[in-house]
Amino acid sequence: MNDGEDRVEVRTGRAADRRAVVQPGFDLAAHGRYPLLDVHGNSRAHGGWVASVSQGTGFVRLNLAAATHWADIKLGDSVAVNGVCLTVADISPPTVGFDVIPETLRKTNLGLLAAGDIVNAERSLRAGDRIDGHFVQGHVDATGKLVEQIADEKEWRLTIHPPAELMKYIIPRGSIAIDGVSLTIANVASDRFEVALIPTTLKLTTLGSRPIGWNFNLEADILAKTIVSNLERMNLRSDGASTPI
Repeated sequence: MNDGEDRVEVRTGRAADRRAVVQPGFDLAAHGRYPLLDVHGNSRAHGGWVASVSQGTGFVRLNLAAATHWADIKLGDSVAVNGVCLTVADISPPTVGFDVIPETLRKTNLGLLAAGDIVNAERSLRAGDRIDGHFVQGHVDATGKLVEQIADEKEWRLTIHPPAELMKYIIPRGSIAIDGVSLTIANVASDRFEVALIPTTLKLTTLGSRPIGWNFNLEADILAKTIVSNLERMNLRSDGASTPI
């Protein structure tokens, strides 16, 4: 519910309620799209509507309502949708289609999407583009459930409960991609972490409009994963058995 200010009050909702509530500041009626917060190539970051979802043989066709900012898109190009790297399989203006296999549907929130939903979308980084945020590959590690949302006059925070095996990569002031948006980790507990959303993030992404219970796509920082994985392998070689780090 809009409280008259440039934010939306905290809502609780069922995980099955997929529809995002558009934050004040969106102009989707005029544009049918919105720019995504800087992730790893802000000049190529946009979002939009799911135009349709259809069943294929061994895949689901996800069609996004693309706009003129993707006029040069080609078959085979890479686009991250809610942080998931997908390949352009069909271009039928004004839509762009992606084929999503069952493995991706099971491991990400793309299987929850329906026509009319809003998504974060971003084309792959080009050499020479400005880098804002951290490197995001589009390789989702897991989904994490939104368990708490705090919004007051001071701040807006999300608390997310990820799978236990992902916690070793999550550190205070580290980086994580949540539905494709690069964020800094504000606080870490034993089985969950918090991120703080600035007003720009609330206006330009879907993060502040997801209901309690929503499963966010999570991609841990590639640097954290590389360091932890190397340390685990070194420990395995020296001790003959792996000891959790």
